[in-house]
Amino acid sequence: MKRNLITINYIAYMLLFVTATFVSSCDKAFIPENETTISNSSEDESHYFGQNCMECHHSAGHGEGWFTLAGSTKGNYYMATIELYYDTINPPVHKIEVDQKGNFYTTNEINYQTPYLVGLRNQNNDIKYMKSKISVGQCSLCHGATTSTLNINW
Repeated sequence: MKRNLITINYIAYMLLFVTATFVSSCDKAFIPENETTISNSSEDESHYFGQNCMECHHSAGHGEGWFTLAGSTKGNYYMATIELYYDTINPPVHKIEVDQKGNFYTTNEINYQTPYLVGLRNQNNDIKYMKSKISVGQCSLCHGATTSTLNINW
């Protein structure tokens, strides 16, 4: 009986140790953080081109940062930007650079209560606007799924 009690205590202490080690080394699994993550034309660390970035990059997801706008574009995206406008008369409210893999994303706050007109600007400073305004930042929900993939070439 005493031997069984020692074995049970040993197992309990080991479980406690493993749990404490896991919690202290992997606190992100329990307390998600919104890391600032913004695409940059000089970076190539993004992944999963053409997929819905926000499947992972949200408050309960496993991706670093909670994206407010994200997607992918084909074509000559070198030095390209995605720009959000209230109208074509005023300057853009937000600018997001496309990275070296054709992906763009930001964790910056974007308020979609007023829909935005989206502009795709290429390296020559030419711009092409989407026909309709957006009120959500998950570009791959439509582009590549129900509408054509975003493309900087024109």
